[in-house]
Amino acid sequence: MSERTARAYSNTSRRASRHQSVDRKPVYRSVLGNPFHVDWPTISPSLQESILLQLITLFDGMAAYYQFTRNARKKARLTTSSSDQKQAEIDIAQPSTESRMSTPPIASHITLGINEVTKALETEIRSSRQVVVTSDTTLDTIQPLTSVIFICHADLDTPAIVAHLPQLIALCNSARPHGHQIKVVLLPAGAQIFPCSCIGLCKTQFL
Repeated sequence: MSERTARAYSNTSRRASRHQSVDRKPVYRSVLGNPFHVDWPTISPSLQESILLQLITLFDGMAAYYQFTRNARKKARLTTSSSDQKQAEIDIAQPSTESRMSTPPIASHITLGINEVTKALETEIRSSRQVVVTSDTTLDTIQPLTSVIFICHADLDTPAIVAHLPQLIALCNSARPHGHQIKVVLLPAGAQIFPCSCIGLCKTQFL
């Protein structure tokens, strides 16, 4: 049997040419910017760390207070659901001095969670539309509801859930007098553990 020499084919087949990449001319499309887009503020890392340390000092005692409040509510529910409801009402109306705990001063000035912060901003926007500001109107009459918002933006898994906040904050600031606008502070990466240790909550990324 005679030997056959192998042939080398240099031309490509039609089937292979379908899957090969074809050099295409780049197409540039014009995209209009959103006039309602508001950028997040830029804060230096050193300033972020300094603000976080101040917050840890400011929220001292909040973890114990929230833990005490949760335990008191749980105990009240268990006592009320017992058979002796009359004795339970007496115990709730006259708590012992050992079970009392003073409320930290900062407790009544904070709002926790994205839903509560959004609700506070929307409430302020609605109320500002109903107030007529004149030269005789004092700042106490239109006192703002929110002063500073702290966000653990670097720890968010989905930053899209806070995409609405810059627009809401801008609307609130547009109705406020100069010098009383909301300040937005982005906390450094890893600041999510701050609410767990200082406030006593499992997961809170908005203050």
